[in-house]
Amino acid sequence: MKEPLKILILEDNANDAEIIQHLLLKENLCCQFGLANNKDSYLAALDQLQPDIILSDHQLPYFNSTDALAIARRRFPGIPFIMVTGTASEEFAAGIIKAGADDYILKDRMARLPAAINAAVQLRRSEREKLEAAEKLKRSEENYRNITERVSDGLVAFDKDWYYTYANKRAGEILKRKPEELIGKYCWTEFPDMIGQPFYHACLKAMKEQQNIHIEEYYSTVHARLEIDLYPSPNGLSILLKDTTERKDAEHKIIQSEANLKVIFENTSEGFLLINRKAVVQAYNKKAECYTMFSKAKEIEIGRSIYDSIEASRQDFFKEIIARALHGESISYERSYDMGNGKISWIDFSITPVLETGQVTGVCINGRDVTEKKVIEQQREFDRDNLKALINNTHDLMWSVDRDLNLITANEAFDKMVKAMPDQIVAKSSDSPASDVNGKSLNRFYQHYQRAFSGE
Repeated sequence: MKEPLKILILEDNANDAEIIQHLLLKENLCCQFGLANNKDSYLAALDQLQPDIILSDHQLPYFNSTDALAIARRRFPGIPFIMVTGTASEEFAAGIIKAGADDYILKDRMARLPAAINAAVQLRRSEREKLEAAEKLKRSEENYRNITERVSDGLVAFDKDWYYTYANKRAGEILKRKPEELIGKYCWTEFPDMIGQPFYHACLKAMKEQQNIHIEEYYSTVHARLEIDLYPSPNGLSILLKDTTERKDAEHKIIQSEANLKVIFENTSEGFLLINRKAVVQAYNKKAECYTMFSKAKEIEIGRSIYDSIEASRQDFFKEIIARALHGESISYERSYDMGNGKISWIDFSITPVLETGQVTGVCINGRDVTEKKVIEQQREFDRDNLKALINNTHDLMWSVDRDLNLITANEAFDKMVKAMPDQIVAKSSDSPASDVNGKSLNRFYQHYQRAFSGE
């Protein structure tokens, strides 16, 4: 349902006010009327009715249309205002229109009032819509400007003759120019070194073919590696500039670092193998294969279960160890391998859980060849056993004491002699100097001990 037009009639003559209402209703105008006959009632009606249009007589007691118009413009700047009066000079009529009234109607020509109301309402509505559209456009432009100024990429625009029409702050930083100084300048004059470069040819091609183009190059003019996107239109070219110098440098360092790590990973003397929670191989190095870490049933292969590379007789053992590691336990053990021709190799295994954000996501198996270490340990043990046998198979008495003359070790011949002595004359205590033999303290060798301790 159409909203009624709220009309405020400022008229001190009740008959004239009634004539106006009757005329407008007769013209089938959908109206709602408010009446005022002085300043106070006029002010009250403005607040209560919130009128869409004001029809005002010129002369009222202590009040007139000029004052009413001024109040209306302060309260409702865009409201239509028509003066309806008995008489008015052309000079006065021109003055009231200049002051902001939309029209004036003489009471003896009232038939023109409905058309004047429609015209005034339409005119004010059109003006209001234009103002609202202009305000929206202004806000839109401000928002666009704010967005383009805040983006991390540079944005420039040329017209079809290659003159700058826009450059944001970031573009100025990349191009090392003040954006306001570029506007209106011919781009190839500002950057003559670009002529003949990939950027130059890309711009010409984009405008000629009206196709978007992406290029990436290092530009010595601005000392930066740039990713450039060209967006053509019949009226010009918009260009998005992204400085990728730091990112490319970082990517190069990462690639180099990964290459270095790969070299280390592949050339280390230890075997590494990584599996996920389902025991599927994620990564391994050559040494993992060389060490025959699992007495392989098949070759190790990424994406395949590690159990495919473990002989059937040892799968239960490995399943138990991997299950323990997946529960957060670190495990170490050694295993020997028969390499053929009587050669034995020893591998030291470390199985550790792989943690990501506190969760076990897999298991790392590290194998280290400890054959040489094992051979040395076995040789030392063999030498110790031989020396022990040699010492214990002699009939000579052999013993050692510390600097406080406490007995440290003795051979079997010494022990047999001590055991054959009566208990009361044998004292073997860490609290006593050496041991007494036949009541004669080993301290009898004191001078000899001291000479030996001095290096003799």
